[in-house]
Amino acid sequence: MRYFYTESERTDTCYFEFQKGDWSEQSYWKPDSLLMEELDYENCFYDVVVSVVPDHDLCGVTTITAEQWVVIREKAAKMGGHTLAAVMEADGWVQECFRDYDVFTIIGM
Repeated sequence: MRYFYTESERTDTCYFEFQKGDWSEQSYWKPDSLLMEELDYENCFYDVVVSVVPDHDLCGVTTITAEQWVVIREKAAKMGGHTLAAVMEADGWVQECFRDYDVFTIIGM
């Protein structure tokens, strides 16, 4: 993958964690999470997420529903470039997540 890493590939703590389901407030760096480096998040993901979830907090917890993800994908398609590539790279993981959970959570730094 170009934009995302798995927990086993993590080498630092400067990542945004995409965690399946609601955040338990008890654990980070789950084995089935996706991780995105800070600079990639700010350059490729932040603008499209905040356009759908205006109260998105870079340093906090943001929950994304399946309906919001559809809008994020639509907006990313219009934006193109790295944003579209990053969103589409995450899409398989997101779709898998929505088979078992109603949401996924982005945990900021």
